[in-house]
Amino acid sequence: MAAMKEKDALRVDTLRGAMAAFTNELVAKGRKPTEELVDADAITVLKRLGKQRKDSAEQFTAGGRSELAEKELHELKIIES
Repeated sequence: MAAMKEKDALRVDTLRGAMAAFTNELVAKGRKPTEELVDADAITVLKRLGKQRKDSAEQFTAGGRSELAEKELHELKIIES
């Protein structure tokens, strides 16, 4: 909510993506999307999202797309927090 009030679009988008990943994890485990994800599963999802951001940043850096790599690294910081 604070990110929305502050109009921090990157933080809002990153958090929305994490929420979608949590829902996808529930569905993949055969549970209802409205159920609550246990802490261990939530941490697993966040680690996966973090690894994806690191890998993407490396790929963008190798491809000479530093602006996209920087965005991925900012998203990684948000996920880690």
